[in-house]
Amino acid sequence: MIGLGIRFGVIPNYPARGDLAVACPHCKSEAVFTSPYDFLRDDAAEAACSDARITGVKWSGGFAVERFPDTFPWKDPNNPYVQVVRNEVWGVLSCGKCGHRRKHLLNWPADAFYVIETSAGALWAYTREHLVQIRQRISGESSGGPFDMNRLPRQFLLKRTQARLLREIDAFLLRDH
Repeated sequence: MIGLGIRFGVIPNYPARGDLAVACPHCKSEAVFTSPYDFLRDDAAEAACSDARITGVKWSGGFAVERFPDTFPWKDPNNPYVQVVRNEVWGVLSCGKCGHRRKHLLNWPADAFYVIETSAGALWAYTREHLVQIRQRISGESSGGPFDMNRLPRQFLLKRTQARLLREIDAFLLRDH
């Protein structure tokens, strides 16, 4: 599998800000896993504190914006910033297809939406963009982008598996959209 798992609330090699594509537990469509809070510092924190439309709290010298105050408020007992628990990544899962939204403990890569089971092993991606970048790397095209392709396991880069793996990725990308 790509990546090393979840450590200390961080998913290795994943860009600092962004959502993960996960499978909706209700309809199995692509859903989004999002951090429940945004953190502001300095002038942005000052502005947020004085804006009554923004829900949040002063925290650690800045301001924590509650992105989903009804689903995952700051006072939630599973708030990963107040109640630090190693290897737990909490957020909000939202499905655009069925409308399901809930607080969610991420189980990565088991929750991943972009997973392709191959003879070389399970290939997973954080997002559609990540899978496209993986495809480019496997095919030898430019692999510029936000994701570190140096962590792609060697078995996915072998010439003997390349054509079949590219077909499987293409089929998944076509099925997905």
